[in-house]
Amino acid sequence: MHRPINCSNACSVRSSILLVILVLPAILASSQDTQADPFYLRIYQEGMSAYQSGKYQEAAQQLELAIFGIRQETTRVKGAVIICICHYYLNQIRECERFFPRIEEFINSRGLEALDLGEKEKIDISLIWNHFYPDEVLYRPKTKATSFVPTRRELEEAAARLERQIEAAPDDINTFYDLHRIYFQMNEPKKAKKTLEKMMDKNPAEIKGYHYIGILEFRTRNLKDAVKYFEKFLQQIDENSGQDNLLRSALAYLILSHNFKGDKEKALELAAGVHEMLTPTDISSLDLAQAEEMMLKAILEKVREPN
Repeated sequence: MHRPINCSNACSVRSSILLVILVLPAILASSQDTQADPFYLRIYQEGMSAYQSGKYQEAAQQLELAIFGIRQETTRVKGAVIICICHYYLNQIRECERFFPRIEEFINSRGLEALDLGEKEKIDISLIWNHFYPDEVLYRPKTKATSFVPTRRELEEAAARLERQIEAAPDDINTFYDLHRIYFQMNEPKKAKKTLEKMMDKNPAEIKGYHYIGILEFRTRNLKDAVKYFEKFLQQIDENSGQDNLLRSALAYLILSHNFKGDKEKALELAAGVHEMLTPTDISSLDLAQAEEMMLKAILEKVREPN
């Protein structure tokens, strides 16, 4: 005699099986998304180490391979950001176009802070962002003295006030420098440069302007122009003028400019002639990004090594 089938139990079992069939792939996919092949993770870490050491071409190649096999979105996008920064330092900003859509989508949906970038990387990706969107400000860097970050409107008001001060007192050199810093903080390097050029038209003896224009060109990776302005400054500065910090700064940036634009022999030749003026302590006192400081120290170590 057959016992009657309990339909409610059978239906419950079938429902449970169906639920497992439907949910299991999603669970497995989620697990895969949070894990990466150890090979790709190792390449990713090696790429990051190369970036920190100033080996930008090597870093870009390793990170591009790594993010191909890493599934975690934040890590992939952070890797893409570092790749773009490397190409930016190598004066290859067009290479960023392949990675920028992914970066843009992530930042627009989750914000820049979700990438957990360092201050220097935030500034660099902001400059790259400004290359593609000149009228947008992605990030306003914090000053060393305070964590207060002015709004765009506050910066525009400050710029307008300084413009009026310049019209009233065109011989006040400090106002020009203040205005150029405001424009740079607004991610408007062209206006910052024009401000310094205007100052030098009115005050030809103010050769420090060449130095600061050189820094602007360096930061926007117009390396040929950066070399030109640093050389102009160095040709005219008096070594006995008491401006040792500016002299060391110009020499440091000039060496890096030659190196970044691919003229490594010129960078080494220049470093060999001035290495006594650029001790590790001197370099640490300059306004350089960590990767730039490390690269400069590495170049100088090469020329200090005994034959």
